[in-house]
Amino acid sequence: MVVNATGSHTDIAQTYEGIFKAGFNHNEITVDEAMPLGTDTALATGEYHITGKNQNGEPLDVVGRWTGAYVNQGGNWKIRMVSAFPKAPPPK
Repeated sequence: MVVNATGSHTDIAQTYEGIFKAGFNHNEITVDEAMPLGTDTALATGEYHITGKNQNGEPLDVVGRWTGAYVNQGGNWKIRMVSAFPKAPPPK
């Protein structure tokens, strides 16, 4: 599941197809912190920066924060949920 400014989405491929169709084509992700919640569960937080150009050629640029929940299944870490939200604009 992905939760973002447009709501929750379970069809991840369709969600990213919409992002690419809007013109975003580059995504930089950093991890600020990763923390275990036991032997098979973890949380992580970080920042994302997605860029591209819309259909009119105008730049698209969004910076935001993300959080993720992960579980270990059979020795492989799997994403269970990611939440992402854009950073608030600076105060005027």
